[in-house]
Amino acid sequence: MYRLYIDNRRHVRWRREVLQAGVPDATAAIADDGNIAEWSILYATLRELPPRQRAAVVLRYVEDLDVAQTAQILGCAPATVRSQTARALAT
Repeated sequence: MYRLYIDNRRHVRWRREVLQAGVPDATAAIADDGNIAEWSILYATLRELPPRQRAAVVLRYVEDLDVAQTAQILGCAPATVRSQTARALAT
C-alpha cells in the first residue's frame, strides 16, 4: 500500500487512478438521485443498442458533449455521430 501511495504521488499529473479507502458503490449514486427505476430502464435500453450507437448516445446525452467532441472521441466524422444518434433514438 505504501509503494502504491508513493508511486501515485510521483505520477499525479498523468495518472487518472486515485487511491481510495473503499470501493465506490455505483448504486449509491443512483439511489441519491431517487430515480432508481428510471435509471434501470435507461441502462436496460442502452444495453440493447449496438456499441457505436450506445457510445454516441451516452457521450451526447449522458456526458452532455457536443457533436464535434463526440466525433473526436469516437474517431469519426460529425455526420456519423448525428446518424448513429438518430438511429439509436429511433431504436
